[in-house]
Amino acid sequence: GLGERVVFRGHVSALEDLRRVYEPAIASVSPGTAGLSVIQSLGFGVPVIVTDDARHGPEIEATVEGENAVFFDGSSPDALERALVAVAAERDEWRARRPTIVGRVADRYTIEAMAAAFAAAVRT
Repeated sequence: GLGERVVFRGHVSALEDLRRVYEPAIASVSPGTAGLSVIQSLGFGVPVIVTDDARHGPEIEATVEGENAVFFDGSSPDALERALVAVAAERDEWRARRPTIVGRVADRYTIEAMAAAFAAAVRT
């Protein structure tokens, strides 16, 4: 019965298209390795549901359990189900956190912030 409510879009890269995809989203889900998709989701204020036992990219450092992410046991489909149900049940609270989620990521992961970090590394 999910066929009417679930859409697999494939590659989406235009900013306005991404904004339309993330706007109604409750969360993004990464049942395997998470990387830049974490920053992208958080950049739109959408929390991530992420497995706690994968070899994630360095971007995982941007996640904070309960603040912008929910972790689940990747070996347990039931744990993923519980995480999905919990986030859906708390959707209003998660939506209220969107400005905070965006702000935290914007402080560290904008092009300006990354360029400043590279410049500081080169100067040392």
